[in-house]
Amino acid sequence: MRPLFLVLALIVGALFTTQASEAQSHGPLLMGRVIDTTHPFHDATGNCSCNWQWYTIGVRPGTLRIVATLHSYAGKMAPTWAIRVVLLQGKHQVKVGQAACLATHTSCNQSVTLTTRVSRSTIYYVEVEGPGASQISYTMRFAGALFQLHCGRYC
Repeated sequence: MRPLFLVLALIVGALFTTQASEAQSHGPLLMGRVIDTTHPFHDATGNCSCNWQWYTIGVRPGTLRIVATLHSYAGKMAPTWAIRVVLLQGKHQVKVGQAACLATHTSCNQSVTLTTRVSRSTIYYVEVEGPGASQISYTMRFAGALFQLHCGRYC
């Protein structure tokens, strides 16, 4: 009876050890949309955190530059409307910038630019918030040595 119990204990232990090592072997969590191009793209955000946009980017050493330009808004909630761009490396906030316009103007071309020096290849996250209106449209462009990520749930 004891040998059978020991064999089962070893098998169960091996299974848990394998699952734990597999759980630790994946990369960073994918957040939002994966960006691997320097071409500008249009998107929208808003005042509610449920409308904030997230992007995941892989960056090689060099300078990373992010430019976000406001276009228009709908659903005024304050005297001004804006986009706030937050650059994160993991959970660490690297840079924050904001561009705002008066709500008396339904369209605007104010821009926010974030620039940082990247010392090693890594994954960054960008969060775009939209204080002041329920929907804010913008154009975003990433410049730098981006690399293609192959992400499922994890990168």
